[in-house]
Order: sequence, then structure tokens, then C-alpha cells
Amino acid sequence: MKKKLVIGGIVLAMSVSSLTGCGLKTDTPLIGNIVGLKSDELFQTKKIICTKAEYMVEFIKVQEQLKKQMGEGLDWTATVDGQKTLETVAKEQARDSISVTYTLAALADDFEVSLTEREKDEAKESGKAEYEETDSKILQYTGATQETYEKYYLNQKLSEKVRAKITANVGNDISDEQARAIKIQYIHMSASETNAKKIKETLKEAKSIVKAGYQEFSREAKQYTIEDSIEKIIYKNEAKEKYELKAYELSNGEMSDIIQDGSEYYLLYCVDSYMKNETETNKQKLIAEKKERVLKEQYDTYRVDMDQDFNTKLWNDIKVFEN
Repeated sequence: MKKKLVIGGIVLAMSVSSLTGCGLKTDTPLIGNIVGLKSDELFQTKKIICTKAEYMVEFIKVQEQLKKQMGEGLDWTATVDGQKTLETVAKEQARDSISVTYTLAALADDFEVSLTEREKDEAKESGKAEYEETDSKILQYTGATQETYEKYYLNQKLSEKVRAKITANVGNDISDEQARAIKIQYIHMSASETNAKKIKETLKEAKSIVKAGYQEFSREAKQYTIEDSIEKIIYKNEAKEKYELKAYELSNGEMSDIIQDGSEYYLLYCVDSYMKNETETNKQKLIAEKKERVLKEQYDTYRVDMDQDFNTKLWNDIKVFEN
């Protein structure tokens, strides 16, 4: 009986579409101008061909990353979420990742992108270094040569330049204000637990005590709030609740009026109206997310019209590395 694994987010870093389901199982040339894949070629996208060995370089990286995440001695026959085996998940991740990379590299001419001689040399040096550092058993398993690694890194570098070209000016319109992070302390009370009139009296008294300097807001908040925490960081792009939106009207050290939202009541205290580091981190996150959306849109648009071929039989026969 096979084990079942429940693994959330096992896909390692690819959010854009891939070459999965490209279709033709071509081991020999076909009639006309269409040329089938050779027995050691996994897929072709436009003029770029990915050999089995190049795929295996990616596949072994995925296997090693999974081992780091989940520990050595993985049961590759265990099923993920009760569906695919872990081996299949790893194979698909490697396929999706390298196919996206090679497809973006194949779009270089469309976006007038090319590698400089220096960039080519850097990519080849990276490939050579990894080849020389790779265990002989892994090399035997992947069938990769130094040339394999060099080509792999050349396409990686070209893909990165295409990605950068597509998303060059994306996110410039995202402002600090859109990404602004603030920190508040707050009291949350609910009419489902306490009489509404009593809540208003309590919050009014708490505000008066803090304003007069008799007590810290945090102490009043701990005494009356129904929540486990009295402090919260809010990001403006994520603010949806009424009290969260109202929080952005406050300056440092300022308290809000009593905020009613249905049967819920809030009193806010602004600790920091502009968290510089958190705002910058959030801004970069928003820019990265927008770049990914634009990249996916462009990628999908171009991919529809691209000549692609995938050697399903070859891919099906690939197995994980066993020491």
C-alpha cells in the first residue's frame, strides 16, 4: 500500500505556464518541414531544443531541493495529496521549470535580446564549475557533459534577460503610499458578547483615561479586547475592514473615535503611521507580483503561436535518482 503525503506548496518556484501537454511523441523525422525529436531530445520550442540530459540537470536539482525540504530517505512512491506520486510531482516540476526557462530563451529574438560575449563566458564558466563539482554518480545518472551544463546555463542567462526586458518598467507606478505599512494597537469588542451601550461607555472611558495620561493604551487594550493580540501591522493594499481603513487616517500617538462596524466596535491607537522598512519590503513584493502577472500574460500570448514539440515517451521513462 502506497503512503499518502499531504504537501502544501510543493511546487517550488514557477507560477507561469509551461509546455505540459505539448503532444507529439516524435522520435523520427516527420513529413514536410516539421522535424520530429530525436531519441535523446525531450522538447523543442521554436529553434531551441532541450535534450534529456539538460532536463536531467534540472530534475536532479528538484530532487535535491525536495530532500532539503522533506529530509533524506524520501519515499518517491508516496502519493501527494492522495493523487500523484512524489516522483511524478518532482518530474513535473522539473519539466515545468525548464520548459518555461527555455521558452523564454526562445523568445529572445522577438524581444531583441541577446547575450554579450562576457555574459556567454560567465554562463559557460558557471556550467563548467557545476560540472566539475558534480558527483560522478550524478553525472552518470543525468548523462550530462560539460557542454550540457554550459548550454543549460546559457539558456538560463538568456531567459533572465528576456524576463527582465518584458518586465523592465513594470511596477514603476506602485507608490510608497499604496504599499504603506502601519502599526496600530486596538481594542475590539463585540455586541454579541457585551451590551452595545456598555461597549460605548467602556471605550469612551478607556480613551479618556489614555488621553489624560493616566494609563497606557496597551494596558487598556489588554483589559478589554476580545482578541488574543492588541497589536497589528496593516498594509494599505490589503486593508479591507472598516477599522483597518480608518487606521490610515491616524498620526503617530493619535487615537481614533469609536468605530462601529455592524455589531463590532473598535478603538485604535496609532503606534507608527509609516513603517519604513516594512513599507519598502511590501512595495517590492507588490512590484514582483505585478511583474509576474505581466510576464505570464506576455508568455501565454507568445506561446500560443510558437512551434512546440514534446517527447512524451522519453519523459515517461525517466526515474528518480537512487543512490
